[in-house]
Amino acid sequence: MLNAIAHKDYSGGIPIQISVYADKIIFWNEGTLPENWTVEQLKHKHASRPFNPAISAAFFHTGYIELWGRGTIRIINECINYGIPAPIFNYNFVSFLIEMQRGIQNETKHKTEILLTENQ
Repeated sequence: MLNAIAHKDYSGGIPIQISVYADKIIFWNEGTLPENWTVEQLKHKHASRPFNPAISAAFFHTGYIELWGRGTIRIINECINYGIPAPIFNYNFVSFLIEMQRGIQNETKHKTEILLTENQ
């Protein structure tokens, strides 16, 4: 969500859209990637080019983000650490979408956590 806020193109007036389903959540944002950037580059170390540097700076100074240019990598790593599939990034030159799916590993982990909590 923080990445969506920091990179949103606020000139269009269309809000960030979040769609929640039983098996996934989708974050959609109007806007463009920096020139010559691809979705594949976002999966690896890359430079920081926030669409809204002032918002990104505020997030950094309040501790909401630790380093610039690592948001998408951190999203991927957190999904993997939580046991869900890496997110699907989709860019169509006017908007950006991240789809995060609930995985079987996540379901099993959640059930295990419930059982552990109930048995304590």
